[in-house]
Amino acid sequence: MAGPLGALVGLLWAPLVAQRLGLVGEDRRVPVVAAIGLGGLSLGLPHAASFLGVGVPAGLLAGTLVGGGDWALGFIPGFLIAGALGVAAHRHLSALLSSVVGGWLLVLGVLAALRPVTPAADAVLRQPWGVLAAAGLFALAGAVYQLFVRLSPQERAVAKVDRARAKRKSKDQEALEKRWNNYSKDKGL
Repeated sequence: MAGPLGALVGLLWAPLVAQRLGLVGEDRRVPVVAAIGLGGLSLGLPHAASFLGVGVPAGLLAGTLVGGGDWALGFIPGFLIAGALGVAAHRHLSALLSSVVGGWLLVLGVLAALRPVTPAADAVLRQPWGVLAAAGLFALAGAVYQLFVRLSPQERAVAKVDRARAKRKSKDQEALEKRWNNYSKDKGL
């Protein structure tokens, strides 16, 4: 999800930011180059997507609130502070975004698969609020699972180290018992 999100940020907001900062005029290549660059950056560094996805809109809002000639003085701090907060909340943002996209794709896929088989799919398609509610429920279930049930990457790393430590301790205990058994056999006990 990080790559497409970075590309979307580049496509939508890079021309506006570049124009407001006075870097380029009405060049049509800016969105394409920014989308490729930011999409590639986000693929390599997924946290960059959170930084840009939260920081750019917040910076645009802060720059607009400051106004005319001081737009950059509002944009830059807003961009940096909100981007840093976006990186801090990366796990939560990515869990929510992937759950929303996953829920929507699941509902669309099920409806596409059922449409040739049953006329009930056509009836469901005529009720867009029902489709959106189903996608929302799947998204909610996915987000709850990712945020509250599944261990965080840090917790998984700690659990992996604990399992390795327990395995090593078990092997050491078995080796100690084997040595004691061999020692007892040699002494005739």
